[in-house]
Amino acid sequence: NATYIKARLAQKINDSDIVLGLAGMYASYSYWMEWELSKAQSIGKPIVGVIPWGQERVSNVVSSKSIIDVSWNTESIVDAIRQYSV
Repeated sequence: NATYIKARLAQKINDSDIVLGLAGMYASYSYWMEWELSKAQSIGKPIVGVIPWGQERVSNVVSSKSIIDVSWNTESIVDAIRQYSV
């Protein structure tokens, strides 16, 4: 039930300080990824794009909505969370 799933996801996003979006190319083809990122934007949650290790191409769906894209390693992800979480 898409309505139920959207309501649950919206609540999880609302309860979060920041949203991480995996910026691999599969995100370009995911309805849910685009919906989640759009929802996060609409309620003012910062989005950090995380580029999977070894990925050369980055999803425009994620990069167009993210405030920063970081590489797939603990230090860069944690730094972005600390810098941009509200």
